[in-house]
Amino acid sequence: MNVNFQHFYANVQGVDEDNNVYPCIVHAARSRAGKIMTFHVHLENNGAHYSLVPLHKLFHSQVDNPLKPNELQPWDCFSDEVEAIKYSYFEFKKVYVIPLKMWGEYILTFDWLNNSYSDYTIEFKQGHLIKLKNGQFGIFPNNFLLFHDKTYTKIDTNNIPKLKRQDPEDYPSVENL
Repeated sequence: MNVNFQHFYANVQGVDEDNNVYPCIVHAARSRAGKIMTFHVHLENNGAHYSLVPLHKLFHSQVDNPLKPNELQPWDCFSDEVEAIKYSYFEFKKVYVIPLKMWGEYILTFDWLNNSYSDYTIEFKQGHLIKLKNGQFGIFPNNFLLFHDKTYTKIDTNNIPKLKRQDPEDYPSVENL
């Protein structure tokens, strides 16, 4: 259910009765199947610790036109079991979020375990946590993202390729061939 990761700084709103904004450290997440990802945050101003803070309550800079929760995380969590992985290759890389037509920066990846989606090749999805240019954070699957490496990739946002889905036949058991 809960997973630790290298912390990052953010702001949180909606954890008190006055709807104040608090600087915080985000240091862990909680996954529940069929729900939005929630986070554990430690507030700078008063030392309070909050759990179960939904993704859409976190932001890193001023947000003028906030995106809805289902735009920030298009798929619910697949399972209560999740791992957090920081792919070092993607660290600090720019990322283009195709459906939002918006750039962001890679933070880390959530990988769900022991569920019928993750164990079925054509339904498999990881959730990449992205720091969006609009000030919010989002969690998106691979097929929503283009990762930019200045030394390797050339991204043309006007000409996005239609990549094929992974097929179970592409991943046979070598013992059954």
